[in-house]
Amino acid sequence: MGMKATAQDRVVPERSRVWLWRRRVLVAVTAYVVLSYLAAWFVLHPVTFPVRLPEYLAGSKPVDVTFNSSDGTRLSGWWFTAPHAVGSIVLCHGAFENRMGVIDCVPHLLGAR
Repeated sequence: MGMKATAQDRVVPERSRVWLWRRRVLVAVTAYVVLSYLAAWFVLHPVTFPVRLPEYLAGSKPVDVTFNSSDGTRLSGWWFTAPHAVGSIVLCHGAFENRMGVIDCVPHLLGAR
């Protein structure tokens, strides 16, 4: 004696398919929200490194300088005096960095003629 499929039996797989798609959408939305939050957090809280003058530049005796920009932002850095200088160079760091990102250029610039 064979069993016949009823209309109720056909509804159950359709319901499970609907729940499967709902779960997929929920997982996708959750992943989007979590990844967006993490991306925003890392942009607003970048990794910072301590600002210390390297030993190989200790003999050049830089001066700590601080001044305010036109919009009120406090800017700080080091002033290096080069012998026989005829001009000045301002080195600016990139995004998510501090002045240590460009410090390796200083010895070459101090010795330039």
